[in-house]
Amino acid sequence: MIPWIEGYTDQFPDCERMESINGHICTTPDLGILVWESQDPDSIDRSIQPILIRYKENEEHQNKLNSYMDHNCDSFYNSQQRISRFPGLVYAGGEELLTYEVFMTGTPPNKMRWKLDIPVKDKGFMVKIAFPSA
Repeated sequence: MIPWIEGYTDQFPDCERMESINGHICTTPDLGILVWESQDPDSIDRSIQPILIRYKENEEHQNKLNSYMDHNCDSFYNSQQRISRFPGLVYAGGEELLTYEVFMTGTPPNKMRWKLDIPVKDKGFMVKIAFPSA
């Protein structure tokens, strides 16, 4: 079971939309979570979200991601610090090599850690990161 994200999850094969749960029931084992996080020294202070992840490099098939909630507190105020870690639902199946594009609204970090958590370990895809030109 996965959430319904208009223009994104409805493109994944072997998934049937169910309006009663506002999601999809999927029979494919090729769905996973792609998690990436900034390893730069300013990763807690610098904001790079929201991030757009595009399925098959198509602007109409994208998902907008935000970082985790700020749980730090300075007296009665939020500290405005949050970990730059982003989990995204991905499909990694099929015979062709899929490409996802990742767009960050802030300057992309120089050092990032990526992890694909998927039940089928021999699957994968290519990730393109849009770096601004100087």
